[in-house]
Amino acid sequence: MKFESNAKKLVREAGLLTLVKKGEETVEWDRKATWEIYPAGHLGRASGKAFAHRAGYGMNGISSPTESRWDYTLQKPQWDWTLDENAFGTRDFRSSKLSIRKAVLSGPSGSVRFNANADASFRCCLDPEGVRAYFLVNDPAPLSKGDHLHGLFLVSFFPSL
Repeated sequence: MKFESNAKKLVREAGLLTLVKKGEETVEWDRKATWEIYPAGHLGRASGKAFAHRAGYGMNGISSPTESRWDYTLQKPQWDWTLDENAFGTRDFRSSKLSIRKAVLSGPSGSVRFNANADASFRCCLDPEGVRAYFLVNDPAPLSKGDHLHGLFLVSFFPSL
């Protein structure tokens, strides 16, 4: 990926966006993490697997997959805060994974694999039309006219057999 700025801009994200078929709602990753050890389930962990939806909704008084941690009852929910969910998926599913070596978004119809040299980021979120997968350059900065952003990563698509 190569981008040249045509004006002074503050860029929050720069990279590629692809819309993946509905149902591809599991993400796995391996990344170069800042620390060697993270608490179980921590959003910043070096590797992991996350799902778009929290298991068990519709049970135990949970009325909706989008019911948040801070409902009106002021009672502690039965799930970890990383499993709080909104229309875009759980926090764990939609959080940015920085310094990625590998990220795989998968489901019944196949998978999308993203490889980088720990110099790019990945995030995904649910969309009414499918799942958005973002392949991003790490830490884009304020750009002046003529500045360039470069990113080198491999994106592979694998249909189910």
